[in-house]
Amino acid sequence: MHRRTRRVWIVSLAVASWIGSGASTASAAPEPSVDIDSGAQELTDAATVAATNHCTTCNTQGYFGLCFWVDKNYNDGPGNLNGNNPWWGSFRHNSCKPPHAASTAIWPFPPARGNPTWNDCVSSVCNCKPGYYALLYRDYAYRGSSYFLPSLTCMPNLQNTGYNDAISSNKFYPIPRSGLSLNDDGAKPPRALADKVSVLRGAGWRWLPRTAHGIAYYPRTHEALSRSELRRLTLEEIEARARKAPPRSSAE
Repeated sequence: MHRRTRRVWIVSLAVASWIGSGASTASAAPEPSVDIDSGAQELTDAATVAATNHCTTCNTQGYFGLCFWVDKNYNDGPGNLNGNNPWWGSFRHNSCKPPHAASTAIWPFPPARGNPTWNDCVSSVCNCKPGYYALLYRDYAYRGSSYFLPSLTCMPNLQNTGYNDAISSNKFYPIPRSGLSLNDDGAKPPRALADKVSVLRGAGWRWLPRTAHGIAYYPRTHEALSRSELRRLTLEEIEARARKAPPRSSAE
């Protein structure tokens, strides 16, 4: 959001990654996706939730990527993206206008010139890419905080997560061969980030060193802060973010 600079640079990077925005049904048997019922439910509970077929409806030519819809519960869409995309304002979708989107801004450059776009216009989303987790960033060019979405997982309603109509870029990361635990095992972060991670841990965040780049993860909302974002934020900004976190229950 608020990315009126660097438009030409961003669109040149983003165009090559776009797969399409129309729904299609695959002939190959899909990998299952999993619904998470609310922003407060931890993704570690996903294995106990019934699998759904949403990745089938958004599969394009046998490929599973990131799929998303304008409204909650997988309505109006899906859009389908492959790979890393630094600016969702390049990809048009005609119904991405208020009240379905957070902004009235129209992208002035090709390929979405003069049309509403997927930027700040997603209310439900699936990661249909086997073996990769996804980070959905609040700002262009993979900046700002991000929403963490494991492989083969869906979120039917982003309303309670802080990311409803608020996604502007995305990246995929491979799951380590040893697996990806969402539990904090007490591992030490890099020395330069130790104070910041300590503050976040005190507010219920977790340090996940086994991700491709190391992230701080907040299970109540699935929010994530990448290592680069932790470096960029000041300790005061981290403390302010921690103060806004809901108090932990006795069970956590």
